Amino acid sequence: MAASALNASTDVAEIKAFEQKNAEQLNSAVLAETYAPDAVVLDYMTGGIYQGRPAIEEAFAKQLAPVAKSSANIREHNLVTDGQFACDMLTTDFQFEDRSGKTGSLSLRQMDALQKIGGKWQVVQEQVAALNDPKTGNAVMNDLQVRGDMVWPADMTLGKALSPAQARKEIATWTNESLRVVGIDAILAYYGPREGEVAMYSPTIPGNVRGKAEMRAYYAPSMNSFESLETKTPVLRIDTDGVLGAQLDVQEIVLHIRDGKTQPLYWRQSDCVRRVGDKWYGMLDMASFPVDLKTGKTDSKWSSFPVDPKPAR
Repeated sequence: MAASALNASTDVAEIKAFEQKNAEQLNSAVLAETYAPDAVVLDYMTGGIYQGRPAIEEAFAKQLAPVAKSSANIREHNLVTDGQFACDMLTTDFQFEDRSGKTGSLSLRQMDALQKIGGKWQVVQEQVAALNDPKTGNAVMNDLQVRGDMVWPADMTLGKALSPAQARKEIATWTNESLRVVGIDAILAYYGPREGEVAMYSPTIPGNVRGKAEMRAYYAPSMNSFESLETKTPVLRIDTDGVLGAQLDVQEIVLHIRDGKTQPLYWRQSDCVRRVGDKWYGMLDMASFPVDLKTGKTDSKWSSFPVDPKPAR
């Protein structure tokens, strides 16, 4: 099969309009219909794991019930699509007024994987997150850094399509391998593959990384600090049309630090991948810790988060 077109202008405009409408939608039932029946959402707060449209609608109904008015300004899209599948990594500022007249604001990062189902875009995976201030441990939910919409290299292309079943199998291999490698050089081999072909939302401020050189600078200190790790993925979701794909996971990690100590870590990650030659590479990556709304701090202690494991799709 021939290679698919990358980011056709009509597709990009459609997806941006879809995201804007969802960001301002206050009717939870209408909003839930834009999610696939078996979609998975990782929300920005502790315990926020919703699997399937009924659970998503219930969660959104509780969040939206106090809101009387809301507006959304999406300040950045990192977007890739072939017209049937898409990934959009975005930063949105929300202004809202509750039913008592009290006003407020909130800024969040988000990674959506979308697929055309019955001719309409639907969300199949979503991760929403605040950032962490490493000096205080506090969640940062305002004035998040943006760098403008991601501009991919002019000669970047999408590969030839596989069957969705074969692509899903290969993306599962990419995921299981990339989550368990040690050292910055090892992980860099799974992204790009060229310098300007990856963008990342990392979990700590400013957390807006573009290109493999910035990825190395940001992640090298942590990736090179441990000699081995144990990783479980109680939540793992994979979607693909055979050309583009996405994975979303919850990881329970034990790091074996080079000083002999061990460190447990709860980590949430989303990746958008494409095939170059016979290999898959990450293009977009978002990682985060959920926010404890009682303390206002992010929480990386995985033992705090019981989840209902589901098999990969």
